[in-house]
Amino acid sequence: MSDVSSTEFEQFCQYDWFDSTYFILEIDITTKDVENAHKIFEFYIDSVENYGLDYKQNIYDMYTDSGFLYGTYRTIKYLVEHGSTVFQYVLTYEGEYSFSALYGIPANGVCHADDLLYIWNPSFSGKTQLKMIFWICSW
Repeated sequence: MSDVSSTEFEQFCQYDWFDSTYFILEIDITTKDVENAHKIFEFYIDSVENYGLDYKQNIYDMYTDSGFLYGTYRTIKYLVEHGSTVFQYVLTYEGEYSFSALYGIPANGVCHADDLLYIWNPSFSGKTQLKMIFWICSW
């Protein structure tokens, strides 16, 4: 796994994700919203002051949980409650290619949607990569 430099991570951290989301959705931020945000920061990184390189994995986990996993959990729960069989997986294979490049950041583990590289028209030649394509597509 390649590592993100402190400069690249600081640029990531400087983006005001919370404010921009509320701006896009045209929602006013309430005192309760700020209190809840602080609770989330305390859970993942102990305090807002720790938002930096020393806690980068915790910060990645925070955004992954809120941006991807919670919605996935709710969707799976709904489908199962209505009789569907659901197979969930977490891709941990770090291949030669990653969607991180599209986001303009160096690869730092498996990126959201990297599994699609193995499902839709992959053009890999490595033996391990081909095994991964077979494994994902065989489900």
